[in-house]
Amino acid sequence: MKKFIPIVCLILGLQSCIIKEEITINNTNKIDYKTKLDGSSAKSYLPPDFFEQQMSFISKEDFSKLSHGMTIQQLLEFLKKNDNSEDVNELDIYCKKNEKIYEQIKNDSVFIDFKELSFIAKTKQDSNQFNVQTKQFNDFVNGLTKLGGNGLHLNLITNKKTVTNKSIRIDFDKNSFVDFISPLNELFMKNQEPSNQILLLNFLRYQVTFNTPKPIKSTNITGNKFSFDRKSVTGDFSINEILDDKISNVEVVYE
Repeated sequence: MKKFIPIVCLILGLQSCIIKEEITINNTNKIDYKTKLDGSSAKSYLPPDFFEQQMSFISKEDFSKLSHGMTIQQLLEFLKKNDNSEDVNELDIYCKKNEKIYEQIKNDSVFIDFKELSFIAKTKQDSNQFNVQTKQFNDFVNGLTKLGGNGLHLNLITNKKTVTNKSIRIDFDKNSFVDFISPLNELFMKNQEPSNQILLLNFLRYQVTFNTPKPIKSTNITGNKFSFDRKSVTGDFSINEILDDKISNVEVVYE
């Protein structure tokens, strides 16, 4: 049976996860987008034989490919090879149903590193269609990884993104964050006291980084971390803040 521990459940279960989105606005009509699930700070909580257990489910070749990066097309082949479901054609049917999106993103990259407990997806999209295209990208990866019996289930965040020629804004999609933490609710939180649930959610963080072609003039990110040239800024929030509507959006305006 080819089945490894779902990386999202694992990271969430260790109570130490950062969801990261990074948006880099170029001087061209393209925007680089990267989303990352980072559980590296939780490595010390793992059993000593964890990585050996994972290697027993995945070939050394696939383990290396996952950590060094696969295209979406290669990820599809990996999932098919490790599919444990009854209907092995399910993945092909899904890609056929979403053929237009698949053709657009099949050469984009994903990285899954079990040693660092991280998942990264990268894509480059048009600025005038950035919100639609990044949502389609994240939705497609979510749907693809949920099929079959391989255990690699992802819930990438699908916030709304608004881009102009001098600004970019992210409006948080609370439902998307709820979907992301749903494995945690099922596995760890349903029997917890409300105070413990809040404490647990405060361990889960959301970070966003904006990289702009010119210096940033203003932002609503409090406690922001600017680069020396003010062309980059990072905001850091607990997921609990987002779910409680303490912050609903982040925005930067640049020269």
